[in-house]
Amino acid sequence: MKTFSSLMYLLLLAANVCGAEDRADLEYFPSRLHAVIFRNWDIVPAERIARVLGTDKRTLRSTGKAMGLPEPERISPEMQRRNVELVIRRNWDLVPRGQIEGLLDYTAKELDEFLGKEIFLRALLSSPPPGLTALKYQEPTTGVGARVQRLAARLKKHYSAVAGSPVEPRMAFTNELCQAHDPADYIPGSKPKAGDADLRLGWSIAIPDDASVLLRDAAADFVEYCEKVQRTKRLRVITGERKPGARMIGLNIGNAGTNRGAFLLRVETNGIVVRASDERAASVGR
Repeated sequence: MKTFSSLMYLLLLAANVCGAEDRADLEYFPSRLHAVIFRNWDIVPAERIARVLGTDKRTLRSTGKAMGLPEPERISPEMQRRNVELVIRRNWDLVPRGQIEGLLDYTAKELDEFLGKEIFLRALLSSPPPGLTALKYQEPTTGVGARVQRLAARLKKHYSAVAGSPVEPRMAFTNELCQAHDPADYIPGSKPKAGDADLRLGWSIAIPDDASVLLRDAAADFVEYCEKVQRTKRLRVITGERKPGARMIGLNIGNAGTNRGAFLLRVETNGIVVRASDERAASVGR
């Protein structure tokens, strides 16, 4: 995957660019300004970076292009929410706290509250370098411009080397984590044994006519799980009269003992009965 974090690692190892403001930790960047742009390019919206640096989005994009950076991607509100710690860590030693607040679009109180909750992060952050001043955009000098060209050449070489590598959209893994059901539950080639209830043969879930939203949603969720993960067909939710001989999952509420939340499950080849003390217990036992 092409990420700027791996790219920064390569630069740390192999860059031969002159120092930035006499700071050894930034010697692989043409200037502190370019370090800020590089480190935030993929985690902070471009217009916000430009605002913090006292310039406009067009100038910022031009500066990034001169460094060899690709067009900035759209950073969704969800990505911004998840990038808070990353923004803090990448900028803690680059700009004063006030500008970090600007990059996050946070107030001082909001940043205090975040750092108060993330106690391990605060412990890992060192003290900012002495004399760290607010950073504003300036046109590069001749010397800085030459270093920008050398950095751009290195980035071009890197991108050429990884051009054929597959790229997953940033934060794509969260879509999988947020799925209600795990596709890995499906076992290809599995077959029912004698006496098993095979839900692929066309079953129904019978719920009471007066079932609450909770119970109806639980039944619908189970149908979705069976269809999307276990690849069943024709499983449906019904109310009212039940057809004799039909394969049925029946829910009996209030008939599972006196313990709150208790449920009993009886599975047979052509019928499943769920007895639950209440609808919430039936939802858990689905």
